Amino acid sequence: MNNKLQSRIRNLEFYNGFLTLLIICFLLFSFVKSGKEKFEEISAERINIIERDGSTRMVIANKKLLPAVTLNGKTLSKNPRPDRGPGMLFYNDEGDEIGGYLFGGGSGAGNYGHISMDQYKQDQVIRMKYSEQMDGTERLTTAGIFVQGQPSNITSDRIVAFYDSVAVITDKEIRRKLIREFNAGLEKSNSLFVGKSQENAYGLFLADKNNKERLNLYVDSLGQPHLDFLDATGKVIFSLPGK
Repeated sequence: MNNKLQSRIRNLEFYNGFLTLLIICFLLFSFVKSGKEKFEEISAERINIIERDGSTRMVIANKKLLPAVTLNGKTLSKNPRPDRGPGMLFYNDEGDEIGGYLFGGGSGAGNYGHISMDQYKQDQVIRMKYSEQMDGTERLTTAGIFVQGQPSNITSDRIVAFYDSVAVITDKEIRRKLIREFNAGLEKSNSLFVGKSQENAYGLFLADKNNKERLNLYVDSLGQPHLDFLDATGKVIFSLPGK
């Protein structure tokens, strides 16, 4: 009798162990996904696209959750601009933001859209932009492609750090002097804009290293073509057709 009882106890123990193992396996496999999911509709405030190692490569988010500018693993903007988002941001292998797409508008102020690509360790060098601004009762719009090289002898984080350091200086003259000296040491480059200006001129606009317009080829709001050469002060020194 004892042998039969012991045998039944062993059978119950085996059965109990097998059942426990079966439940554990069921729970584990219930969390295993195939790696591919199909949804008819997704609502989310933020989506992070990551690599297998967890590093971020792209972020899609609403205005509140779009990340601030990052470089070398640090957040550059202490107070993110109100126009930053909603949109989409891209990141390189080092985790630096390297461009993105921002959009917004409404509330009577107009719309804006902005697509950009950044220089390594620097700010945007190419951007496609549309913006609207109200000047009294007149709505001013700008649309086009901007190309502007960024300094290659300094990184954005050092530029931001400098402006943060001088922002606390209360003496305006000292602050302006430091900024002038700092800007004089930056490697600057010419810039280009192709598109529509706020004056409703469509054309090609070239500026020098000091961001002063030097050559403009455009058609004005009246449909008249122009080719203007300007000096460093912005004065037209030669124009076609002649005036």
